[in-house]
Amino acid sequence: MRHSHCRVRGSTPRRSIKMNRAFIFDMDGTLIDSERAWQLLEKPMLERMLGKDTVERLGSTVGLNASQIFERIQKIDPSASFEDIMESYAGIDLSAVYESSQITPGADELINSLDSKGYKIGLVTQSSQQCVELVLKRLSYAAKIERALSLFQHPQLNPKPSPDGYIEILREFSAEPKRSFILEDSNAGIQSGKSAGAFVIGFTGNLLDGYEQTGADIYAETMSEVIDIIRRPHKDSI
Repeated sequence: MRHSHCRVRGSTPRRSIKMNRAFIFDMDGTLIDSERAWQLLEKPMLERMLGKDTVERLGSTVGLNASQIFERIQKIDPSASFEDIMESYAGIDLSAVYESSQITPGADELINSLDSKGYKIGLVTQSSQQCVELVLKRLSYAAKIERALSLFQHPQLNPKPSPDGYIEILREFSAEPKRSFILEDSNAGIQSGKSAGAFVIGFTGNLLDGYEQTGADIYAETMSEVIDIIRRPHKDSI
């Protein structure tokens, strides 16, 4: 057995720099099952403004912010007004979305498990800071989320599928992307996480009917499955 105080004379002790591991959540559709509530409010609102045909051609808006949705709308209907669209979204009662939607079962347990394993915990969402606060106040272990980044509040950071938000938090955490996890539900978010260089878990437990995920490293239906995944050794994340 080699004792810790034994050292070869004249040698210099080796110093290793170990970067942090991070686990970064998306919010809507992962921490909270809010996409269904958004659809119940958003689709009728858009149909009143644009007509059912335009909304049908618009397709899924999962993972998109209001500006990105407008860009899609304008390709279908160039006469659509950005101001009218933004005003309509501003009129949506956010508490009706985030206080009525279910927090994903096991979310608190996952956060607590990550904290006990020494992960730096963050959140990156397209939603506003007001939405973030409505969700965090419902989580028992919200204080363990060290950084919650609303891309809506930071226009200098490009929205998903750009990796800007995830890269920003990984940098703030001094975390190595290949040793870090990102939990996402939308394809735009999955692409964002992969472009940031992290191991991406596609969360399927809250997906809307007919939505097909693609591009994640692995998929999980429950938070318990996510806990099991982070316990496993992964070639690019250990």
